[in-house]
Amino acid sequence: MTPLEQIDFVFFYLKDKIQAGGSWGYYNISNYIDKCPETKINKVMLTEIVQKLKDDGYITEKQMPEAQPVYHVTFKGLIFEGYTKEYETSMKETVWLKNIQIQTLTTSRKLNILTWIIAIGTGIAAIYYILEIFSHWFCIHTKN
Repeated sequence: MTPLEQIDFVFFYLKDKIQAGGSWGYYNISNYIDKCPETKINKVMLTEIVQKLKDDGYITEKQMPEAQPVYHVTFKGLIFEGYTKEYETSMKETVWLKNIQIQTLTTSRKLNILTWIIAIGTGIAAIYYILEIFSHWFCIHTKN
């Protein structure tokens, strides 16, 4: 499991259990994790995961007198869809922005070329009309 999947595993376990009712303490989570060795979450990692979830505001901890800490999912946690989904969404946005940048650069280059073509055409037209004006002016003055 990736670190994001490990955090999601703990979070969604806690979220599911709390939504079912009751309080879930640290040791309840730890015992469940021990029964799922494929997660490769050890005690230190579990403590860090719980701390990360608390720091991000998805769970709160209530210290019970002479008992294990009890965790509750916050409202922010109830609407949270997981770190993995958040990462995937972020990556999709990054790819989308990169594609937009590529399209913008391509369009910009095409517009620069078009601007140069218009400028050259305008210059040629200006020279032509200046020559026409001189030609007309000299034709008028030579007849007098």
